[in-house]
Amino acid sequence: MNGKTDCGIKEELLKKYHVKAERINSALTIFDINEMYDESSDADIPLRYIQFTDGTIVCSVIKECKEYIVNYFLKYSNNLFSDDGFEYIFNIFSEYMQKYKRVPYIANDEMYKHMIYYILDNKKDIKNEKIKQNTMQFYYNTSFKNATDIYQPLSQDGIYFGTLFNDKIVSIVGTNTPLQNKIIDIGLETHIDHRQNGYALSNIAAMSDYLLKDNKVILYGCNNKNINSIKTAISSGFKAVAKEKTLWFVG
Repeated sequence: MNGKTDCGIKEELLKKYHVKAERINSALTIFDINEMYDESSDADIPLRYIQFTDGTIVCSVIKECKEYIVNYFLKYSNNLFSDDGFEYIFNIFSEYMQKYKRVPYIANDEMYKHMIYYILDNKKDIKNEKIKQNTMQFYYNTSFKNATDIYQPLSQDGIYFGTLFNDKIVSIVGTNTPLQNKIIDIGLETHIDHRQNGYALSNIAAMSDYLLKDNKVILYGCNNKNINSIKTAISSGFKAVAKEKTLWFVG
């Protein structure tokens, strides 16, 4: 990554931390959380941290547990995303959050999951040879039935590329952020009966060609347990830029 793109990506990913990228001037920066409740997830978030590929780490943590998290960063400095490390912080915060009668959200292997973020910002990395003949751009008023579970219905403000099979959209890629932004987050899904056919690769290549012609940077995130999604990102020419761990507490 060049410095300009890196700064843009950091700025985007640090929005949840309520801090400007230019304020980050050390390998580890820790901010106090004053309000744990996150309306979008309807959960309390006492800890969130992100590590960029250049080594920069930014963390938000409730003030009362700041000492514990500093010790965590020292103890697990070589691998902040290990299962042992996650168990360590879950134990600490589970005990602390008992006073609020809140318990960790650990469904779907959540204790051991973390997010990985990828970007594509170079036209040379687009896999144009992967684009299939039955992949095309779709608009919000398309007459084709969307057989996937996401982007229902299509938004008038979104951009979508999908692959048709028997006049049904069986795989789709869409934008999740306003198109006036420099960095565009995308999401994708392929119907379970049509996976392993290269449809996702085809859709991403078509979307990438569309967005990069407009000088956008494409952001794509998935969790570390989603091996197929990771393979798709790498095969599509994306490069990892950061890992992020978030603790959710509910109850």
